[in-house]
Amino acid sequence: MTGARAAEHVPLVLLPGTLCDARLWAHQTRNLADVAAPSVGDLTRDDAIVAMAERTLEAAPRRFLLAGLSLGAIVAFEIMRRAPERVMALALLNTNPAAPDDHQVAVWREEIRMITNGLFAELVEERWMPALLEASGSRGSSLRSAIHGMAHHVGPKGYARQLSAQIGRPDSWSSLAAITCPTLVLGGSRDTLCPPALHRAIAAAIPNAQLAIIEDCGHLSACERPEAVTDRLRYWVEEIRQNIREDQLAATAGATSLGGRHA
Repeated sequence: MTGARAAEHVPLVLLPGTLCDARLWAHQTRNLADVAAPSVGDLTRDDAIVAMAERTLEAAPRRFLLAGLSLGAIVAFEIMRRAPERVMALALLNTNPAAPDDHQVAVWREEIRMITNGLFAELVEERWMPALLEASGSRGSSLRSAIHGMAHHVGPKGYARQLSAQIGRPDSWSSLAAITCPTLVLGGSRDTLCPPALHRAIAAAIPNAQLAIIEDCGHLSACERPEAVTDRLRYWVEEIRQNIREDQLAATAGATSLGGRHA
């Protein structure tokens, strides 16, 4: 894809969070299709963050925009360590770059045991659903059906793999300063799982990062406040498209100048 067409539809890879699927990004994939070529990665098939990153890179175009929410952003951190030259711009939503603490690891190991014992449905209803609804804004109750549907689509085996990946995830704070592409850090004002203060710290650690906090919004921002998130991502995409146009104009001008000198 070259010329103006490349600027019109920039490849955009969207990575969902734990127990989420493409429905998390449904509003964005529909409403950004006029400025980008969105695709949603699959983070259910691997039990390590590195493997999730490798699978995403194998499926992705040569260069692309990358947005991840929660677990998706944790995978994005790994992609930035492995292939930063392929990522044109980065959006990190509702996430935490820290390695898990002992309490988190203990809880996740217990949940893997629950899955092994056939208690996935109870885990979703009694733990996952209440945790996400508690970490939401005023629209949180409207997400119940979507959360339930996505969780059961990912299923017990997919969730067990995601938990294993989370248990082994590396600390990413030390690598944030090496991110040099245009970066958006987005959080929800009522996200208690990954609160606004955490996102301010992430944005401060990444050179020239932009920070956006969506009001009355919780952890699953992309589907809880889809219009606001899509609007902010559209602005982010448009900035990159403008950079592409400017680079193309500069390249054209340079080629014209060289041609003139050789005439």
